[in-house]
Amino acid sequence: MRRALVLTLVWELVSEIVGWAGSLLIQPNKSDTTAAVASQLLPGEHLSHFEAIWVRWDGSWYALLGSQGYGPHVSNLDAFFPAYPLLIHIVGIPLGGRYLLAGIVINRLLLFPTVVIFMKLVRRDEPGDGRETELAPLMILLIPGAVFLLGALTETLFVFACLAAMLAMRRERWLLAGAACALATGTRLPGVVLVGTLALELLLRRDWLRAVYCSAIGMAGIGLFSLYTLITQHDLLGFKNAYKHGSWNDQTFTLNVLRGPLRYFHEMLADPPTKNYGGIVTFGYLAALALVVVLAVLCIRRLSWPLRFFVVGTALIPLLSGSMFSYYRYAMIPLLPMMVLATRWLSRRPQWRDSAVLALASLAIFDIMAFASGHWVS
Repeated sequence: MRRALVLTLVWELVSEIVGWAGSLLIQPNKSDTTAAVASQLLPGEHLSHFEAIWVRWDGSWYALLGSQGYGPHVSNLDAFFPAYPLLIHIVGIPLGGRYLLAGIVINRLLLFPTVVIFMKLVRRDEPGDGRETELAPLMILLIPGAVFLLGALTETLFVFACLAAMLAMRRERWLLAGAACALATGTRLPGVVLVGTLALELLLRRDWLRAVYCSAIGMAGIGLFSLYTLITQHDLLGFKNAYKHGSWNDQTFTLNVLRGPLRYFHEMLADPPTKNYGGIVTFGYLAALALVVVLAVLCIRRLSWPLRFFVVGTALIPLLSGSMFSYYRYAMIPLLPMMVLATRWLSRRPQWRDSAVLALASLAIFDIMAFASGHWVS
């Protein structure tokens, strides 16, 4: 626990320094209007430079929801699920209405328990001589896409909910697992896959009744959100219809999960990574998908059937939109069970372990510097 706390605090401090350096050394992205949007949405709130570098893109919208809530009609805001904005509202009140700051504080506070739960999962799933639990904090802190655990986004809360549900399932604390699933479905749509994971775990144990009511508890997050939009906006699927507004018009449901990868592959050929930063981002999307596929092939036999369902489901849901937009962010979730296995495997192989940690740290530093300077990395 002490090791986890020290490493978490050190990583947060290092990230702050790296982010500050990146914002000064890298030319800011001129198309990033986050600061202007935040000042318009929340005119009375002013962030220091050290704080502002972590509020990017959707962070402003979450802070707006935390301060004002949803509107009377379906809009692009309804695409954002309510659990994280609700926490922002709760934390923002004692902070004197500084809701942008609240979004950052929540994730920094949640990062330590997230690391601890991951350590417990590694130790419980793969008991050994302790080397794997020493490596575990670094593996989760440096997971591909780790920068999103630091910014004012939903990743930390969602990862926390997923890991908590997995640990509760391993300990056969089914009501707690259902509550964690409810938090996940109230945070992001892929939470429904976590509910399916819990249901499958119970069905394989032939515990039919518990599978029904624990799944019902797990669906409470998205269910209450749908009920809210039905009552206030007369639209049960407000979170889905929100994609008709804003800049998401190209994302429509399709069962052709290859549509997005093929589209982005052609875009990368036309705009290669060596040409400009946009090509690097497109390459990152495809590389994230390739990483998930390769690790799934290597790890799938060592995963239980419920975790196989979790990996495949959370990897496919973003592709059902016919796009790979932000897939680098989404890829963090299916990687979670495989990172547990990778931690154990690397802990027994020091020569591979050090190389893997160095590679992950290098990627994380690149992401942090790009993120802090306003460049799109998701």
